[in-house]
Amino acid sequence: MEHMTIKEAISIYLWDVEFRQRKSQDTVKTYRNTLRRFENMMDESNVTLLKDVDETACILQYKCAQ
Repeated sequence: MEHMTIKEAISIYLWDVEFRQRKSQDTVKTYRNTLRRFENMMDESNVTLLKDVDETACILQYKCAQ
């Protein structure tokens, strides 16, 4: 788990939302689009591992970019 990438975590989460939680396709699409934007922003900041996502440095940066 320590070396899980953001991309892998997003894929697992989206699978869970779609197949286990059975959310609507519109909800899944919204989550996918939002998480892909976050993933792209992290990639631009050279943050690829999930363990390196920091609330202050990453999440707030993403919220401010919206």
